[in-house]
Amino acid sequence: MARGSTLRFLGATDTVTGSRYLVESGGRRILIDCGLFQGYKKLRERNWGSFGVDPASIDAVVISHAHLDHTGYLPALVRDGFRGRVHATHGTTELSRLILTDSGRLQEEQAAYAERHRTSRHSPPRALYTEDDAEDALERFVAHPFDEDIDVEGMRARFLPAGHILGAAQVRIEADGRSVHFTGDLGRVDDPLMRPPRPFGGSDVLVSESTYGDRAHPAVEAATALGDIITRVCRRGGVVIIPSFAIGRAESLLLQLSRLRAADAIPEVPIFLNSPMAVDASEIYARYPEEHRLSPGEFDAVYRVATLVRSVEESKRLNLLAGPAVIISASGMLEGGRVLHHVAAYGGDRRNAIVLTGFQAGGTRGAALRRGERSLRIYGRDIPIRAEVHSLEMLSAHADAAQLTDWMAHAERPPDAVYLTHGEPTAADALRVRIRQTLGWTAHVPEFGETVDLGVTGDRRSPEPGPAAEPRRGTFGPTLVREATFAGTSDRDAAIRTDGDDAMKTAGDETVVSLTEDECWDLLARHELGRLALAVAGEPEIFPVNYVVDGPRILFRTAPGSKLAELTVNPHVAFEVDEYDEDAAASVVVKGTAHRLELQREIDEADALPLMPWIPTLKYRWVRIAPTAVTGIRFARVPEPDRYVASTTDA
Repeated sequence: MARGSTLRFLGATDTVTGSRYLVESGGRRILIDCGLFQGYKKLRERNWGSFGVDPASIDAVVISHAHLDHTGYLPALVRDGFRGRVHATHGTTELSRLILTDSGRLQEEQAAYAERHRTSRHSPPRALYTEDDAEDALERFVAHPFDEDIDVEGMRARFLPAGHILGAAQVRIEADGRSVHFTGDLGRVDDPLMRPPRPFGGSDVLVSESTYGDRAHPAVEAATALGDIITRVCRRGGVVIIPSFAIGRAESLLLQLSRLRAADAIPEVPIFLNSPMAVDASEIYARYPEEHRLSPGEFDAVYRVATLVRSVEESKRLNLLAGPAVIISASGMLEGGRVLHHVAAYGGDRRNAIVLTGFQAGGTRGAALRRGERSLRIYGRDIPIRAEVHSLEMLSAHADAAQLTDWMAHAERPPDAVYLTHGEPTAADALRVRIRQTLGWTAHVPEFGETVDLGVTGDRRSPEPGPAAEPRRGTFGPTLVREATFAGTSDRDAAIRTDGDDAMKTAGDETVVSLTEDECWDLLARHELGRLALAVAGEPEIFPVNYVVDGPRILFRTAPGSKLAELTVNPHVAFEVDEYDEDAAASVVVKGTAHRLELQREIDEADALPLMPWIPTLKYRWVRIAPTAVTGIRFARVPEPDRYVASTTDA
């Protein structure tokens, strides 16, 4: 693409949801995916805010696949002024008709329920969009086959098989002699249902998902693990609830269950598929046998293993079962759908089990269960969870970290730029490091709203004029090191690798690390905070500090009137102090008059902090500099004294 062609990240940064990428070239705008944000409230609120650009200014949309985190905002986009075409594969077009109309209907039903039961703070509650809005969006779809060039507003697009679910595609965009390759959601080479994704043939720019960028799928067979749970629970008369995505995951589960039943590996108990969308999707899967691995005979067996439930009355009767039984129902992350009623009905009984079968995005009920929460808020009520809870990640339809880098390795030459999206911060950064270590490529994890220049090998620009990054509040935690466990930090959160084992040291149960400046800055960009220690009037003491994350910056606010004599600070912290006193040389402000913190001296090892004597403590002083575009300050090394950890309050 020529100089001036840009890519703007309007979603899928720091999260696995809300995939939205805007390509601009030659005065034209193409949106790649148009997904819903899901999970944390701060993310969901983006669905109600500004899209980042005027929908009417977008010339076309290209969709990678039908899941809501890639298509779910289309009805709102069309309602708000988009008048172009939506390009997708044939399979995605058919599945989108099920998914988007169902989403619009659920949005309306949830708003109506909230109004009847007064469970919303809004009066009256309103739907994000309606079923009619979804129908309007579907009128704009144009279906295409795989492996054919498509003229999209003067750019060329091509859909390449991605595995994952029916119709899922990698999207390749070309213009002005440059190419951008979007993975979409990349499937697994060992998926028992879907065929493997097409290997990466190379491109100038690569935008890759990173959902499982920090882990490998468990080696245990999914059928074995699932069969063991079902057998144990059903023999004691319990009910197994399996939350499932209606498209893709439900079909995979039925395949596993049909094979278990054929092998007499599970008891002869009733199995119910309570998802009208999944039932309807079976007819679509049958029309595209070239995209999945099932023979006609096995396809029929898959859908004979379960009783297919469509009506609301039948669904309600499932909540009265005495057991044993297996119920598969949407949604997979427990964010809506009929499965919530089943969890409310059976979750409180210790005889039963809830089996999570894939990635659980942060902020969802599924993620809460996975991390050990034993109470869920469902339709305004707190539901106690006493049932067993299992997470079978080997059932995921996403490639894991090794499969992603293996897929990339097929390229004849490295891309000029690699951007990692559609992953939570720890996963995206772990994949970035893995790519550097295994392929020797440099990858970047973009910020929400960031714009990059596609014509000059991915040089980065500021997030403006995209949507501003939303401030987040929280508390300080320890520096994160891959495969190390810290108090208050789950194994899953530990996602920073180092270049050598000699960088890691151990003291008791804690592990600390000496990070490079680049690694520290990347850590900051992922919103993982380190510890801040202040020495006031020369004497170390715990000092209250407020902070808020704002895009790539962390803003620290001290108590009014405080005099900071000395700071010991993590290297990846960029900050501003609201109070500035001209007479107090140790005070600083970054907005307005700019100051830089320079190394003053390094404490001798003999005087170092006793808890971590191998880490030199660095002292800095503030030096006034010209008020240029200062957005933050970076430091190269990090002291981590536990006894100087700052307490925090909400900013």
